[in-house]
Amino acid sequence: MPIGFMLLKYLACDFSSLETICRRCGRHQVYDTSMLMARHGGYVSIPELKHIVAADCPDRQATGSGDACQIHFSQIETPRQHKWPH
Repeated sequence: MPIGFMLLKYLACDFSSLETICRRCGRHQVYDTSMLMARHGGYVSIPELKHIVAADCPDRQATGSGDACQIHFSQIETPRQHKWPH
């Protein structure tokens, strides 16, 4: 199932916590899925959830692709590997 269609309520069945990591700044956080469900509901999509948990990231609104927040949930998605020209 594509990440955009995955809902928190389904992840909560398989994971008791979700780990976020940002490849750009190294930010790392572990969230309890039951706490996330209580705060945001089970029908929040994974892309929406990434915006919620990265809301206080200063790089979230960056316009350059190299400057933007690169948060991902380590258990369910692999970060994009950018191949920049040298």
